[in-house]
Amino acid sequence: MVAIRFIGFLIWLGLFLGMIDCLVEVTELMGNKAVQAHQEGLISYGKFSRLLTNTK
Repeated sequence: MVAIRFIGFLIWLGLFLGMIDCLVEVTELMGNKAVQAHQEGLISYGKFSRLLTNTK
């Protein structure tokens, strides 16, 4: 019984750490895009959104 709970804990821990990693990557991507947009000069919210979503 204890082994099953421990395995369940490890699975949840892995999922939690995966979600945190994903959020960190997205935050870093958004920060890099913001720096890029700032370096290009004044930018509209629409253009910044297109930069984030890679749409034209």
